[in-house]
Amino acid sequence: AIGQRWDAFWHQFATFITNNTDVVVLSIFTNMIEVSVYSVYMLVINGIKRIITSFSNGIEAAFGNMIAKKEEKSLKENFSLVEFIIYNISTIVYGCSIALILQFVNVYTINIKDADYLKPLFSYILLLATFMTSIRMPYQLIIQAAGKYKETKNGAIFEAFLNIIISVVLVINFGLIGVSIGTFVSTTIRTVELLIYANKNIIHENCKKSWLKMFLSLANIAVIVYIWNLLKLSMPNTYFVWIKNAIIIVILAIVSLFIVDIIFYNKELKLLLKKLKLMKKKKM
Repeated sequence: AIGQRWDAFWHQFATFITNNTDVVVLSIFTNMIEVSVYSVYMLVINGIKRIITSFSNGIEAAFGNMIAKKEEKSLKENFSLVEFIIYNISTIVYGCSIALILQFVNVYTINIKDADYLKPLFSYILLLATFMTSIRMPYQLIIQAAGKYKETKNGAIFEAFLNIIISVVLVINFGLIGVSIGTFVSTTIRTVELLIYANKNIIHENCKKSWLKMFLSLANIAVIVYIWNLLKLSMPNTYFVWIKNAIIIVILAIVSLFIVDIIFYNKELKLLLKKLKLMKKKKM
């Protein structure tokens, strides 16, 4: 671990650069109005990130323990379960967020007239980029648990570098949309790299199951948003109306997710219920 301290440092440094590229590029190449609009959307994005990361507490240590004890079967089983949970949570959170983010921004900025804060395409691209960051969590956690910092360092640096290049090239002509495209492209490439590396070198499984989870999650999000748009609810001007709309979309997302899980993830559902029962017994 001490021998890889500089590799771990480059991971952290690359993450810092990636997380701050957009606002720095916007500050240099655009104006403070664009930065202000970006900040409002990041208020929502950062809240979403905290929801997702809250489910990762203790997972890395558990993976590390299984790897150290060479419990390969248990590692595969629990990794698949964590992957299933993170994809499920991400599907609900981002399906609802894509449907609700413009409504929230409209209520949040209803008395602010210095700029047009409703940016549909920008918000959707940014949310998809954040989705790609969220679903990489199982792969990132197991890579860190296995201590594979050196092996994945170049990918982290490349993500930061690519984000800067694309954002700088596109921001002049496309502004907010340009930096969101840079974030989305670099984040997606990095997530794909981590997915492949974790499955191939640590889990020793074919990547097909992970690709299927990603595809079904994106497809489910698309279905949730499509059905939501069919409802044609008016844009809310109060938090009360927004909360009412949020309850509707959350129920819709849960029902849609449950149907998909019953069809495609029967095994994972049974395993999850089994573990929840064991946890309940331990508490009793």
